[in-house]
Amino acid sequence: MLRSAVLASASAWVLMPQASLAQSSAPSGAQSLPPVNVAAPEQRRRPAASSPRRAQSQVQVANSRKPQPQRNVGVVENPRGPVQGYVARRSSSSTKTNTPIMETPQAVSVIGADQIRDQKPNKLDEVLRYTAGVRAGTFGADTRNDWWLIRGFKSDDIGLFLDGMQLFYTSYASWKLQPSNMERVEVLRGPSAVLYGGSSPSGIVNVISKTPPTEPVRTVETGVNNFGNAYVGFDVGGPVATQAQDGKQDGKLFYRIVGQVQNGGTQVNFTPDNNYFIAPSFTWKPDADTTFTVLASASKQDTRGINFLPYQGTVTSAPFGKIPTSFFAGDPGVDKFTREQEMLGYQFERNLTDDLTFRQNARFAHVDLTYRGFIGNGWDNINTATMGRYNWYAKNTANQANLDNQLEYRFGTGPVKG
Repeated sequence: MLRSAVLASASAWVLMPQASLAQSSAPSGAQSLPPVNVAAPEQRRRPAASSPRRAQSQVQVANSRKPQPQRNVGVVENPRGPVQGYVARRSSSSTKTNTPIMETPQAVSVIGADQIRDQKPNKLDEVLRYTAGVRAGTFGADTRNDWWLIRGFKSDDIGLFLDGMQLFYTSYASWKLQPSNMERVEVLRGPSAVLYGGSSPSGIVNVISKTPPTEPVRTVETGVNNFGNAYVGFDVGGPVATQAQDGKQDGKLFYRIVGQVQNGGTQVNFTPDNNYFIAPSFTWKPDADTTFTVLASASKQDTRGINFLPYQGTVTSAPFGKIPTSFFAGDPGVDKFTREQEMLGYQFERNLTDDLTFRQNARFAHVDLTYRGFIGNGWDNINTATMGRYNWYAKNTANQANLDNQLEYRFGTGPVKG
């Protein structure tokens, strides 16, 4: 009542000065306008019976108050499995447990397989292009390695994780992960040394590998880009029928094989991007409380360094104009970049009780990399378009073994749950 009275008095206060101002501002000798009578609107009569439209709206309102059936009942997202659409609801990177993202006290971004497929990336840093807080591809279109910054910190060397285990590299013994074998990519922003040990203070990038599905998967894909780089990829898997003790077929063994062959040029002359990759995996479920998964992969990459070009001549014009983007500053007879990489690991999970779960993840990885060639070193004489170069050679081999043991206990004490 107070609010209605205030609004009514305010309306009267505004209208009266406007009327007096209009009367006083009329110049002398002007003709008066004829009076206008405004009649109050007649009160509408209520119909004796409700109209069909109103009766229908009442039925709709009554139906809206009824409990609606739940949709997607039984579809529970697995933090190690695929994302339903583009928006993930659960993640394991921040706590190493199956936790909803809304209940995670840290910033997490998840890129699922559907989004990866739609983006058509060639490498991992292209997957991260639309992730908040990440500057991906800091060295441009580099076919050798993946580069990114998280919150301004370099994180591609110590911030790369695969299935929750670090892929640490120094020098040029770097690792190459294939987008075709990524089920999801999770970016955990902020320090996480308590869970993962020494890593980037800005966050980590945790790639979740594709694992054997419970439903059959049969996918073959091929394509070619504007530079003539073509690929053929396949993804097949599903349950394998095994003979149970009672003579019935019982699917307790699952498999998956992901592979891709890529060959062709890039935007830079004499710089191919040839890649060969295969990743078989198997899952064994002897009972409802035990899961054992074996993950393996092997890849080989053959390319060349794209080189670094001087600022003047690429961003700004030089006396002779600009350097074309297809310019190759090395020597095709000398330049070489090859990487051979193999990985073998497993994931074991056992529910000891309804509230206690034990997990053990392990992996051994090997990489052998050779990098040599001539690298551009700025202008030797810009007036004659002569660029300086220096020779580079790197031969690096790395072996890495990871073991991660987890013991999870779920409890509830009133408002506190864990």
